[in-house]
Order: sequence, then C-alpha cells, then structure tokens
Amino acid sequence: MKTTPAIDFQSHTILIIDDIPTNLGVIVDYLESLGFRIAIARDGEEGLKRAQFIRPDLILLDVMMPGMDGFETCRRLKSDEDLQDIPVIFMTALAETNYKISGFAAGGVDYVTKPFQIAEALARITTQLALRTAQKQLAEQNEQLRQEIVVRKQVETALQDAYDHLEERVTQRTAELAEANASLQGEVNERTWAQQALKRSAEEIFDLYNNAPCGYHSINKDGVFVQINDTELKWLGVTREEVIGKRKFSDFLTPNSQKNYEEAFSRLKEQGTVRDLEFQLARRDGGLMSILVNAIVKDMAGNFVMSRSTVFDITERKQQEERIRYMVHHDMLTGLPNRILFRDRINQAISQAYRHHTAVAVLFIDLDYFKNINDSLGHQVGDRLLQKATRRLQRCLRDGDTIARSGGDEFVVSLPGLSDGKDAAIVAQKALEALDLPFALDGHELHVSASIGVSIYPADGQDADALMRAADTAMYHAKEKGRGNYQFYTAALNEAAQQRLALANQLRQALAQNEFTLYYQPQIDLQSGKIFSAEALLRWHPPGTGPISCSHFVSVAEETGLILPIGEWALRTACEQLRQWRDAGNTDLRIAVNVSSRQFYQPDFTNMVEEILSEVGLPATALELEITERILLQPSEDNITTLEHLSKIGVHLSVDDFGMGYSSLAYLQRFPIHALKIDHSFVSGIGEDQSDTAIVTAIIAMAKSLRLKVIAEGVKNARQVAFLKARGCMAAQGYYYSAPVSAEAFAELMHTPPKLRAAAQKG
Repeated sequence: MKTTPAIDFQSHTILIIDDIPTNLGVIVDYLESLGFRIAIARDGEEGLKRAQFIRPDLILLDVMMPGMDGFETCRRLKSDEDLQDIPVIFMTALAETNYKISGFAAGGVDYVTKPFQIAEALARITTQLALRTAQKQLAEQNEQLRQEIVVRKQVETALQDAYDHLEERVTQRTAELAEANASLQGEVNERTWAQQALKRSAEEIFDLYNNAPCGYHSINKDGVFVQINDTELKWLGVTREEVIGKRKFSDFLTPNSQKNYEEAFSRLKEQGTVRDLEFQLARRDGGLMSILVNAIVKDMAGNFVMSRSTVFDITERKQQEERIRYMVHHDMLTGLPNRILFRDRINQAISQAYRHHTAVAVLFIDLDYFKNINDSLGHQVGDRLLQKATRRLQRCLRDGDTIARSGGDEFVVSLPGLSDGKDAAIVAQKALEALDLPFALDGHELHVSASIGVSIYPADGQDADALMRAADTAMYHAKEKGRGNYQFYTAALNEAAQQRLALANQLRQALAQNEFTLYYQPQIDLQSGKIFSAEALLRWHPPGTGPISCSHFVSVAEETGLILPIGEWALRTACEQLRQWRDAGNTDLRIAVNVSSRQFYQPDFTNMVEEILSEVGLPATALELEITERILLQPSEDNITTLEHLSKIGVHLSVDDFGMGYSSLAYLQRFPIHALKIDHSFVSGIGEDQSDTAIVTAIIAMAKSLRLKVIAEGVKNARQVAFLKARGCMAAQGYYYSAPVSAEAFAELMHTPPKLRAAAQKG
C-alpha cells in the first residue's frame, strides 16, 4: 500500500460532487472517520455554489452527471480565480484513456476509480492534500522571506544611514576638536570623551554588521573584497585575512553563476543598483548554497569606488521548490515521470525526429491480470509489484528513452531516434520477456504478462496525444489477441476502438433509458421432467430493434465498468420476477443469475446480494449465482471468504461453462461449490466427437466423486438427453426444451409441464 503523506485530516474539508451521493457511503464514512470535514453536492451547479461558499481543500468530482458533467464543472471551477487552485480528483467507473485525458485537460489532477479501493482513494486524496499543503506552506515561507527581506533591507538602510551619519559626525567632530584645540587646549578631555563615544557607537554598529542573519560585503571596482561580515565568512569557510584585498566574490561562485555575475556586475556599474539576483556558492566543504544578492554602488563625485551587497541564504527555499516541482512531474510510487512530463518528452523527441528525419515509437504497456493480484493479495503487494516491474522495464531501455507511469498498472515508453519500427519491436519483445519472469513477493510467486501497443511517428500521429491514443488502441488489440504479446497500430484498430467507444456510450444511454431486459431459460430435472429453475439471461432491446444477446456487448461493459450497475440491475430484476412467480404458486422455483468476475471482486458484493434478497423478500436458497472459472484461478482468502459467506446464508453456487478454463480439483475442493454447468460446446459433440463425449463423461464422474450437481448446457436433441441421463447427469437446459423467453412466456411454460416432461422423457 502506498505511504499516506502525514497530514492533519481534521483541518481539511473535502467537497464531493456526485448526483447519487448514496453510492459514496463507504468512502464518506471512511473519510469522516479519519476526521475530514465532508460536504456533498448533487450536481455541478450546486457544487460550484458550495465550493464558493466553503472553499474546500479538495474536490472529489463525479464524471457522469445529468446536466453539466464533471468535465464542464471542473472547467468552470478552474475559470474562477478564487477556486482555480483547489485540486480536483475525478471519480469514475470509466477506465478509458480518452476520459482520463479529458479529465486532465479540464484541470483535474488525478482519478479514483469506482468502485472505490479505499486505500488507493485515500492515498490519492492525501497525496493531493499534501501537495496543496506543501504549496500553501511554500507561499507562506515566500511571504515570510519577503518580510525578512524587507526587514533586512531596513537594516541595510539603517546601516548605510549609520555609516553616513558616522562619517559626517567624525568630520564635524574632528573640525570642532581642531578648532577647540587651537583655541582652548583645556578641552582635550571633552574631545577624548567624544572619541570614546564614537568608538562605542562604531563597535555597536560593527557588531550588528558582523552578526546579522544575512551576509554583507563590499567590493571595489575590480570585484575584490574590501569588507565582509562574519556571517558570510562562515558561509564561504574562509578567514577575513584570506579574502580582503586578495579574492573576488566571483571566485566563490559556480562556473555558471560566475558568468551571470560578471554580466550583473557590469549592469551594477552602469545602473548603480541590482536587485534579487540568484547565484550558487561553491563552499569550501564541497557543498552548494543558493543565495539572493542585492547590491548598490557607493561612489564619490560620480566615480565608482565600491559596491555594498546584501546576501541571503535561500538554499532551503530552492530545495522546497525543487521538491514540489518533482512531485508535480513524477509518480510518487515508482519515481517515474508522470503523463505531464512524458508528453513533454515525446514532443521534444518529435521535434528532433522532424529535424533529423528519424522515427519515434510510443509503447503503451498494460500488465495483464494485475487487478486480480491487487484484489486477492492487497494493494501493498500490488504496489511493490509495480515497483519491481518498473525496474525490469527500465533495464530494457537505452539512455535517452523515457518510461512513465500512465496510471494504475499502465506504463508508456518513448523511443526516440529510431530508423524504423523494427527497433521498437525488439524493445517490446524484451519488455514482454522481462515481465514474463515470476515475481517473488512475501512468499508468493506471482506471474503477470503484458499487453503492449506500439505506435510510430510520423505514420501513426503527429503529436504526443495522437501517438498515445494510437498506442492505447493497439494495446487493446494485443489483449484481444490473447494478452502477453505486442501489436502495432493500424487504421483498422482505430476504427474498432471508435466502434467500441460508440458502443460504450450506447450502453450508458441504454442503462439510463431502461433498455435492458431479462429473458429466462428453464432448467429441467432429467428424472422428473419438471422445471426446477430459470436462468436469467441479459438482453439489450434498443428501440426499433429486436433483443441483442449479452455476448455482443458484455466485453465492453466489463472494460468500462458498466457491468457493475447492469449486473446489480439484473440481479434485482431476476429476484423480483422470481418473487412474482412464487407468489403465483410456483413456490419451489429457483432463479440462476450470472455474476462477472468484476462484480464478484467488489468489496460489498455479499452485502449487495443480502440487501436485494431482503428487500425483495426471497430466501437465499431461492438464488443460484453462476460464477466463472476465472474466479477459481485466484484462490485468495477474500474469494474463499466471499463464497463461504454466500454458501453459509444458503445461496447456491455453480461454475458456469465448466471445462473451458483451467480449474483444478484442488480448487473445486477448497470452494463451497454446489454445481458444475458443462459448457454447451462439449454437450453438442456428444455421440459425434469422441473427445467431447469423453470430456462430458469425465466431468459427470468427477462431479459425482465431489458430490456436486451437474447441469448440461445447450442440449438440442433427445440423443443427448439419453446420454446424459444414462451417465447420471441430474439436470439440463437448452433449445431442446425451450429457447430463452420473456417472463410472460416463461410463466406459460410453467403452466404446461406435461409437454416439457414428455420432451424430457423422449430419451
């Protein structure tokens, strides 16, 4: 887990702008428990008014809101001079890079992803609050330094006045004493007293001069020291005897500062004064010291005699500025450049490539299955994995190449000065091989691969944003090719990406306009022929068209995070429909609902299931959740805890499309699974393909040994039914019995059980 910057939570106010604030209960409760003051606004207009009234220290801003969206709200915040310095972190369930780029262009500083990963969200929030606090502290320190400079200037003026007054007084007093001595020899005692007073006054002034908190020196027209106070001598590490009349002030400056100082010294002779000049001192101990110099000329009769300078130590201030500059342009976890600095590096590389007629490659690298490691082993392990992956990738690059962290588990690399794309392919392959090696962390041997997209300047884009978009598109193509590979950008990929983006927008609109519906396919007990359960199958029904199967859009819903609200809607709707059927007399009927891995990994998934069952009024035993084998491939304690809790309250658990993945018997024994669903691709080969027939037979036998129920999917004919019954398969579903139908049509099926029973007994 990333280290949270040490800040005073109780002194910070966070404004959360979200049209559905109830979705933020967990993060709000957690932030308030830490001591943050939380304010909430329900839309962009209310958020602007509240921000102007309470002046929060940070704003969490939802991207998708009715009316004015998050991007427009952020732009209006940044156009207000009183609000523009408040950092804005976008909250979104959207993972596309285009949305992130839009957020940064609108003025946002970071993203947190819904559903919230509390530790990551808190780390991002506290990092931005720490940055804002550091900036405020720097402003306060600058103001304090300005006030100190004013005071020091006043001291300098007082010293100058004292010196001038002293010179006038000495001249006047000497003349008076000379006159008195000529006329009255008896006034010697008075003159002696005056001289002692003058000496005491000079000693006081000299003591103030030597022990001032800043440096003072005077130099002649050749730049050689005439006077210097003790403070500056300590800085330089020399004695007064070593420098007075022997050394120049410029001798102690670094080479770059020496050149700047000579130019400033020439201006000083011409103009008589110079202000706020910054130089670097090379101290005798080898250290560097940043200084601020103000100088005025002391002349007589228009001739340059010497200049007097005030020197301030600004080393700490410069270090703080450098730290803040580093934080603005680097990722705190990996130390890599962030997107802002990376974009600048790419544009520099493009400029050089244009002049020298070379190519620039951009690699977009995404770690495959990293989210599973984060979810199963925690963000602390995930963060350390990212740090190790960073070091491996750095070893694959040349001097002059740049690698940056784009966010989450994504990296981007620029390769300038290439002759063609072959060199980019070599680097991409080296990166794949480096990341393919196992990572040893906390006793775990972790395996990740990478999907890499490659774009080339000038063929795939003329600027940094175009090249990054092209590489991002190519990276998604690499994922579609099975992950663990690299792909170059093509125009066809761009068209596919645009289609994917359009489909994502259509799905958001469909969710808002209630265009989704559920169809139901009966599950049949092969012995009795009765319907014992209905599997709820998601369909999208756009206006003017027929229903669209989820296989056409579920991958996009997974990528964008829309599967979370859609999945919750499907679970609630299916349970409500079962409640109606049970109230109509079908008291033993169950409902089966598919659960995506992304839904399952939500921290509050079990709570959501229990709340829906409670609200609808269904017993947990009436619900069957169909999970994927992918969940079994991550046997973390969290996964086991989730499944055990669901099983304990009575929810039935089945593994969908069994046989298509890589589930092991050991995993099946560890998880509280109730049933296996044989994938239709194996069932369709019964009696025709020897391998499929053997696989189905083996799955049924294995399930019996583990005391698991077996449901065969995709049954199409009586021969398949007979085979399944002969081998002890308990249940089946498929077009042999019924296609997925509407809720009304399914109710009719339940009223005609003899037809189904006869169909079931044909085998």
